[in-house]
Amino acid sequence: MIKFLGTGDPLGMPVISCKCHYCQIACRNKTRQRLRPSILLQENNVNILFDISPDIRIQLLNANIKGLSRIFVTHAHFDHLYGIVDLFQLNYIKKVRIPIYVNRDTLKFIKKYYPWINLKFIVYKNSKKYKFNGIEVIPLQVEHSKKFTTNGFIIRKEKRKIIYFPDFKNFTNKSSFNLSKKADTAIFDGQYILGKYIKDPEHLGGKNLIKIINKLDARKIFLMGVSEHWYKKTEEEILKYLPKNFIIPRDGLAIRV
Repeated sequence: MIKFLGTGDPLGMPVISCKCHYCQIACRNKTRQRLRPSILLQENNVNILFDISPDIRIQLLNANIKGLSRIFVTHAHFDHLYGIVDLFQLNYIKKVRIPIYVNRDTLKFIKKYYPWINLKFIVYKNSKKYKFNGIEVIPLQVEHSKKFTTNGFIIRKEKRKIIYFPDFKNFTNKSSFNLSKKADTAIFDGQYILGKYIKDPEHLGGKNLIKIINKLDARKIFLMGVSEHWYKKTEEEILKYLPKNFIIPRDGLAIRV
């Protein structure tokens, strides 16, 4: 099972101090709120967290998660990493050393800016298979930030395949693209799915983004980072512009995989 702990863009939803119609709806209706991105894979008594959202504390409490088995981090941008401070506090209190898998750039960032954090870090290798209780995780480098190396992950369980690429501009090579094709479930960067609303060279947007997602030929596509605040449309209105197998998940959604 995959639980979407957070599905929002870097600002989350509602946006602080925003008085727009869409943020006001989210203030009144918790089902319309979006925390920053994290997902949890729960299988065979294993809880594997992907990305450490700055909202991780409330996400784990909301989902009633008592412990984590492994953590994989895509990159060092704040909306995917900065909850590590809360995890360190949990580690300090409960005396549990959760293995955290990161790329080299992410580890360098942590060592530079959080030198006091003493956690169990493991630098993963691209295309290597990491296996836990029948679950396989394969890191793949993708294009995104010029400052930080960014990864996505292929997750395999028996004959099922999930891909997780929450921040994405392009694949780095054809081999990574081919490995990512024909997933049963694709969890993908959807921040600019209807086009860019701000200048941002680190993501694809609009038709180019939809084109590359369609080329992956996944059965179901779940879009991360879609913001009603920026598009001034509800998720239902946004979906009208998208292919039928595109889904905008809400926080707390659980899906069988």
